[in-house]
Amino acid sequence: MKRPLTNFWLDIVSFLAMLGLAFTGGIVHWVLPAGHGRTRSLFGLGRHDYGNIHFCLALVAVLVLTLHVWLHWSWVCCALAKVTRKDAPSPARCARWGATILISTVAVLGLGLWWASSQVVRYGNL
Repeated sequence: MKRPLTNFWLDIVSFLAMLGLAFTGGIVHWVLPAGHGRTRSLFGLGRHDYGNIHFCLALVAVLVLTLHVWLHWSWVCCALAKVTRKDAPSPARCARWGATILISTVAVLGLGLWWASSQVVRYGNL
């Protein structure tokens, strides 16, 4: 597939994921607010169902945006070099920085979720 066509479809999927995130987030926040999860539904789906859809759309958005940045990584490296008034980095250096940032981001997210799960407090007999 040609690069412009790939970018076009990435942009379409990204836009649809963001639109879906805004829509499901609005439904969860305003249409099916907290406290009414067992008494209200929209199109046969409750608040938690829309929350699950929202989460799946968030995963799609993160994956598509990660792919988008990866496909444009050399441009990001060159733009940063211009902003910092430095010479453009070599492709190998760009790749190292990209891998470092990706691994660091995944590690921070993973460690953050691990830490959050260790902080959960159970109340009463719930």
